[in-house]
Amino acid sequence: LSGDNTEKKFTVLVIDNEPQVLNLCRKYLEGTEFDFQGAVEREDALRALEHVWVDIIVSDILMPENDGNQLIGK
Repeated sequence: LSGDNTEKKFTVLVIDNEPQVLNLCRKYLEGTEFDFQGAVEREDALRALEHVWVDIIVSDILMPENDGNQLIGK
């Protein structure tokens, strides 16, 4: 649209089994050009990916029931 000054925000999906890490990332990204999406479990991440276009994924690699490498490879 001509004259539209809305900027596209990039969406970041952070996957970590520790909620305090997700909260820290959420606070860090507030007020930036990034929209935050967080997931504690693999299923939460997959559900988010079904509903939101994600530009960047940041994942913990070593999680008790999940392997971040396998999730990213999905």
